[in-house]
This record gives sequence, structure tokens and C-alpha cells, in this order.
Amino acid sequence: MKIRQRLVRMTLLVVAVTTVSMAAWSLTIHRHALEEAVVLRGETIVTSLAGGGRYAIQLVDREALDNLCVTALHAPDVVATAFLDATGEPLLMRTRAGEAVPPLPAAVGEELRGDRPVVHRTASGWLFLTSIVASHEPSPEELLLGTGGGESQVGTALLWFSDAGLRAALRRDTAGLAGITVAAVVLALIVARLLSRGLVRPMARLTEGAQRLAAGDLDHRVPESGDAEVATLARTVNRMAGEIQSHLAERERRAAEIGRANDFLESVLDSSPTGIAACDPEGNMTAFSAAAEVLTGLAKRQVLGRPVGVLPEPFATLLTRASAGEAVSDTLERGEGDAASVLDLHAVGIRGERRIGGGLLLLVDRSERTRLERQLLQAQKMESVGTLAGGIAHDFNNLLTSILGNVSFLRTFDELPADVEETLGQIERSGMRAAELTGQLLAFARGGKYRQEPVELHQLVRTTVEMVRGALGHAIDLHLDFAAPRACVLGDAGQLQQVLTNLLVNARDAMADGGWIRIATRAGAGESVELICQDSGSGIPEPLRERIFEPFYTTKEVGKGTGLGLAMVYGIVHNHGGTVRVSGAEGEGACFTITLPVCDHPAAAPPPPPATPATAVGGGRRVLLVDDEAVVREVGRRILARIGFEVVTAEDGEVAVATFRREAGRFDLCLIDLTMPALGGREVVSVIRDSGSTVPILLVSGHSEDGEVERSIECGANGFLAKPYTVAELSAEVTRVLHPAANA
Repeated sequence: MKIRQRLVRMTLLVVAVTTVSMAAWSLTIHRHALEEAVVLRGETIVTSLAGGGRYAIQLVDREALDNLCVTALHAPDVVATAFLDATGEPLLMRTRAGEAVPPLPAAVGEELRGDRPVVHRTASGWLFLTSIVASHEPSPEELLLGTGGGESQVGTALLWFSDAGLRAALRRDTAGLAGITVAAVVLALIVARLLSRGLVRPMARLTEGAQRLAAGDLDHRVPESGDAEVATLARTVNRMAGEIQSHLAERERRAAEIGRANDFLESVLDSSPTGIAACDPEGNMTAFSAAAEVLTGLAKRQVLGRPVGVLPEPFATLLTRASAGEAVSDTLERGEGDAASVLDLHAVGIRGERRIGGGLLLLVDRSERTRLERQLLQAQKMESVGTLAGGIAHDFNNLLTSILGNVSFLRTFDELPADVEETLGQIERSGMRAAELTGQLLAFARGGKYRQEPVELHQLVRTTVEMVRGALGHAIDLHLDFAAPRACVLGDAGQLQQVLTNLLVNARDAMADGGWIRIATRAGAGESVELICQDSGSGIPEPLRERIFEPFYTTKEVGKGTGLGLAMVYGIVHNHGGTVRVSGAEGEGACFTITLPVCDHPAAAPPPPPATPATAVGGGRRVLLVDDEAVVREVGRRILARIGFEVVTAEDGEVAVATFRREAGRFDLCLIDLTMPALGGREVVSVIRDSGSTVPILLVSGHSEDGEVERSIECGANGFLAKPYTVAELSAEVTRVLHPAANA
């Protein structure tokens, strides 16, 4: 056989084999790559749907499920998504616009026994299914049967993927490569004919070019020289190389799309409020969401691609156990007080075709929910205490009005025997102590309301110390250390004084054998000042610190503590926009630090002491005294008569109105109790004012609230007096109402 013939045959063989081999290889590799990418995307998306929809299904939150479905439909080739409940009934299905609703599969629960999504090849693409598992507390029936809680399937996530894009790409590739193959064969025949005419050298160059193309040098081009036929063949071979390059570029473009899809899935993971971490079967980290970064304190660059052990405990152990096929859950509590955090941890294995394909860890932060639950519980406690306190304070103040009013009434008489004077002093001190306790109850009943006025903290501390110094005893040393450059706060001086008084009394009770108390101020963070009360007492055990601010909780013996002191401290400080914290180990004393916002307004000067009441304030004027409590009515009658009034009494609002109408124009003053059955104090005032009378009216109540003076004046009264009251207080208020010009 001549060399020309051998060359022709060899050229035909090389061209045919090269073209067919490259076409078959390209189609096979491209098809497998596309199918694997589609399956991977589908598994990832349906797993993300299941993770994101766990709590939404438990709460039957269709809006959240719909948002997850819409987000998934934005991914390429996704035509439909759906959620089924635990019984297999559909909860929600969304399809891409223009797509038909796909049929739901039968017997879903029989297939979903693992944690890896189940993949079905359908006539038009793929169906991905995965179970949605959640932990639950055992029901009473389960507890009786001994089955307990654990995890159970609460639903199923489904995802339909279309293979239209895959089929179209394969058809284009097949058609293109078939055309190229046919063209190559035709060109090979042309080359053979040209070679048969003696074109050995051009064919040799063509053969060399084909061999280089077959070797993968797609940038090489055959010289388009020689006769027209040879040049045409060279151009065709070059065009074939260009087509192959285009197909490879298309494959790279598809790979880039897959990369973008993976980026999209990563953004979906990062958008989830639930922390998500995953590892492969070898124990290397493959996924780490933004929420996981926040909840663990690790960055992605510190985690991805590294062993599971890079995670802190218990995350590493849970993920390792999940990779071994276990489904485990745990709760992690970190920190204390307002900085406490609570994490629910759930780890499951990622199922492969024949083995576990890695582990998945979900981190659910329920810290805010826990804090809100605690705040709600505390608010409910305080509301209950306030309701109870208001009722108790009203009745108790009526009794105290009788006690203290009678004491002050008796003291208006001159030359009382010494033993009587001493007895009255004891009664008055006991009554004042009871009034302080009532004031604490009313602090709760006010629901956090207080008068806002500038208060100089250093002056308030000095005044309080002078007031309680005798009660502390001589065995306790008291030290003052004022270091705060700005100590003016906006608040209620009486309530703040009550806070410090309670802290001092508690410190005294903790030092039965004496000790020292240190009261200090210092500049706080930002625009705040810190008030510190520290003692050398027995301290507060760690287990009791969380309960010491609860209402009615006390560690003192019966009869020595009410359990209201520290609860009131917490409530007042909190309502003033401040915080209170306690420190100090058991046996080392206690230290209470109160932080309050400072203000730049100057504090008001303290009010002058009340003047001694005159016994001729009334000057024979007639007064109508209205109160539904007989003891209060009687003590009021005695005091008013003692200071010079002619007193007419009424036991309720209806009797008062009838008396006033019967003796219209004959009263110079009205003292009316605010809270009475049937017709209350404000209603009586309205009736009197509607009659056209301008008689001065003084409202009296044992359940006073902030703003009561203003509300009393708005309803037509001329003033307000809080129970319990003394002769001096009643005389001063009556004088102010009867002679407003003198007090202007």
C-alpha cells in the first residue's frame, strides 16, 4: 500500500476517532456533572426548607412557610415546593408561575426513615423529600405509658426540580456534537480525496492539528493554506475546535451558575435566625451560618475546612455524635441575670445513599423569649401585689387615722401626766411605723408612678442617715464616702429615701454583733451616678440572690420581716430608670450598687417644718364631715371641734348630699372621703358644684396616688389630704383651703 493511501486512511481514522471520542466524552462528563449538581442543589434546598420550617410547622405559621417556599422558588429550575403535616396532609404548596401543580407522592412516611433527603426521579425531573423532626415534651399519656418525649416527625418538606434545562442542554450538546462529528467525517472524506490527489503535506499539517486538538490544545488552529478543499477542511477543523471550546465554556458557565446557586444557598443559611453548622463524614466542617458565628463566637474562616474539634463544647461533641448516626439534643445556659443566654441545640446525621453523610447541628437562641417570660412573670407578681397592697393600705390607713388622730388630739391638751405622755409617744411611734409599712404597700399599688423632681443624692443620704442613726444602734459604725462629682437625680425624694432606709435596716439586721456600714457615691458609666451600700454582715448566699427581690420573700424569722423591703427597693429603682445589683460572697458581707441617671437641674430646698396647730382655726365655722368609717368620722369630728369648728357628720355620700341640700348655704367647709360605697367623694363634689355652691371642699383618702391633688382640683375640690393625718396636718390643710390668698 502506498504511503499516500496509508496517510489518507490514517487521517480518516484519526479524525473519526478523535471527533467521536471527544463528543462522547464531553456528553458523558457534562451529563453527569449537571445531574449531580441538580441533585446536590435539590438536597441542599429541601434540607434548608426543613430546617427553616420546623418551628413554623409547629406553630402552624403559614405565612412563614409561604415565605420559605417563595424564597426557594427563586432558585433556578425549582418549579414547586410544599409542606406536609405529620399525617401527610398538605399544609402549603407553591408553584412557579406557569407551572402545573405536581401530584403529591403516596406513603411519604414509609420512605423518610433517615435524615438525608429522599430523591425520586420523575417524568419531568426530580422530587426531593425530607422529614421535619422536632423535639417535644412528653404528654401525660406518654408519661403514664413510660414512652417519654424525644423527637417526632412534625412534617415533610417537598421540592420539585425540573429537568427541562438539563434536557435542553443535552439536546443542544448532542445536536452540536453530532453535527460536528458528521462534519468531521465529511471533511475527513474530503481530506482523503485531496490526499489522493497528492496533498500529503497539507494533510500532514491537518493531522497534526487534529492530534493536538485531541490532546486538549483547543487554542491551536490548523493553517488554512493550500488548495481550497484543504483550506476548507482546515477551517472546519478550526471551527470544530471553536465549538468544542464553546461547549467547554458553556460547561464552565454552568459550573459558575452552580457556584452562584451555592452562594445563594449560603445566603439562605445566613439569613436564618437559627444557627446552622454541618460537617462531612470525615469530620471536617462544611457549613457555618452567620447566626452560628454569633452564637458560638467563632468566624467562618476559623471553622470551615477544619476538624469538628475546633468548635467549643458542647457543640463539637453533639456534631460528632450526629456524624455517628445519633440524633441528640441539649440546652446550653450561659451567663447570669440580664446577660444570660439560653440555646437549644439539636444535632442529626446527614443520610447518604448507604451511610451517614455527615452531621448537622441547629442552634436555636431563645434567650430573648426566656427574658420576656421572666419579665412577664415579675410584672404579674408586682401587679398582684399592687392590687392587694392598695386594698390593705386603704383599710389600714383608716385605722391609723383613728390611732394617730386621737394621739395628736390628746396632745393638744396642756399638762398631760408624764406616764400618759410616754404612753402617747409609744402609741405614736408604733402608728408611724405602721404608716411606713402602709407607705411601702402604697408604693406597690401606685404601679411605678412617682413625682419627678430634682433630688440632691448626697443631701438625701445625710438626711436619711440622721433619721435612722438611732435605729442602727451604737455597735454599728457608719461611714460616708461621697466621690461622685454630679449627684443630682430626677425622682421622688420620699421613695429614694425609703430605698436607702430599707438597705440600712437590712444591713443592721445582718450584723447582730455589730460591724460597719459604708455608704458611698461615685460616677457611673455615661450620664449616671452609683449609690453603694456595703456592710460587714453575713452576706447573701448565691442560691438566694435571685429571689431576694421577690415580693414577700424574706429570710428573716417570723415577725421580723415582711419581705417587702428589697422588693420595694427593686421596684422604685427600676421605675426611676435605674438598676440595682448585689455582690459579695456568703460570710463576706453584702454590697448593693444602685445606678441612677443624673440630671443637671438644681435640687429644691427642703420644705419648712409644719407649724404647731392653733386651737382656734375654725373660728366657729360649720363643717360637713363625710366618711363611711365610723372611727375615722369620730376622730375627725373631735379634731375639728378641738380646733374651733362646729361639726356636722354624714356616714356616706347620699346622706352627705341630702344634708347639704337641706342646709344649703350654712356650711363653710366640707371634708369628704374619696372612697365610699354607692356615691363616692368625687360624685359628691360634682353634686355640690352643680348646685352652684362655692363652699371650700377638702377630699380625704387612705389610698392616695401620685397626681391625686391635681385630679381632686379638676373635679372641683380645693385640696387633698392623705390618711393617716394628725391635728397639725389637718389644721394646716384646712387653713390653706379656707384662706387661699394668705398661702398664695
